[in-house]
Amino acid sequence: MSDMVGLWLGALALVLLCLAVLLPSLLRDAAQPVTGSDDALRALYLAQLQELAREHRAGNLDAADLTQAEDELQRRLLQELAQRAQPRAWRQRPWLPRASARSEERR
Repeated sequence: MSDMVGLWLGALALVLLCLAVLLPSLLRDAAQPVTGSDDALRALYLAQLQELAREHRAGNLDAADLTQAEDELQRRLLQELAQRAQPRAWRQRPWLPRASARSEERR
């Protein structure tokens, strides 16, 4: 009987080890807000825009290059904001869609 108890304790230990490894990442995905750092992102891009203006005043960028760099900077900001604004349904139920998608692939 002691061999059987040892087997069950070993199986339980392995299950607990797997849960200890997997649960933190699953719970962290659900807890992170998606739009929490939009202001920080805008501040970063504003600082980059000010840096471009300083480079232009210093004579390192001509007007055409400044306009092109500003357009590219604005395009990147809009692209990143659009990616953050897309709804992520899996963040609301982190494990269910992943598990059901895998079961659909097997069929």
